[in-house]
Amino acid sequence: MNNQIIKINNTDLSVKELNGQRVVTFKDIDVLHERVWGTAGRNFRENKSHLIENEDYFSIKGDELKNFKQATNFVGSNAKEIILITESGYLMLVKSLQDDLAWKVQRELVNNYFRAKSGQALNTSKLSKELKAILMLDEKTVEMDNRITNLEERMTIETGSQKVLCDLVNKKVMAVLGGKDTPAYRELGKKAFRQCWNDYKKILDVASYKDTPVKDFDLAKKVIIDWKPNRELELMIRGCNAQIRM
Repeated sequence: MNNQIIKINNTDLSVKELNGQRVVTFKDIDVLHERVWGTAGRNFRENKSHLIENEDYFSIKGDELKNFKQATNFVGSNAKEIILITESGYLMLVKSLQDDLAWKVQRELVNNYFRAKSGQALNTSKLSKELKAILMLDEKTVEMDNRITNLEERMTIETGSQKVLCDLVNKKVMAVLGGKDTPAYRELGKKAFRQCWNDYKKILDVASYKDTPVKDFDLAKKVIIDWKPNRELELMIRGCNAQIRM
């Protein structure tokens, strides 16, 4: 952990890192999204079965927690466990938040916090010519690696992966509507598909699913698999399909 502070929605957020990646706490999420204390924790418990430990979140307890408390200043002395949320876990937990503030905070937190890079320049003025030459080679290698990384980050999924996403959406929406032969499918099919894709594009921050970055493909699949219609559409689906039982 370090003492760096980043502004998110005009709120100070202290940088927290674990295993080489940035993380946030439930309290961070509640404060940034201006939610009642405990909201993020409740969402986590309700959806924990969909999250993957050491990928979407880290659970620290026992001796590890004892050492963690000594190295940080944000864990309560009586805490028996602390959950730290990664970028993918954060996006899963807040996907149900649909207000304007939620979208603003999500964008800032992802771009300015989770995916931000930091580094410190090395003073080479006192190094020998031989070491400077080695460092120049290293810098060129790093520059080439950065170019490759930038290319990879700009690469979008190809036709095969696009079909995978479409198939997942078809399967998910069909299940939500209760099948192809239901009243909900006939009356609300287009609306459900549109809402699913719109939610997808907002979370992945793309104009079209075809623009999905290759590096985000696994996250893209998870977003679709975990998708749920909003409350209004959910009630409309129930109402339509209730006709079957009448």
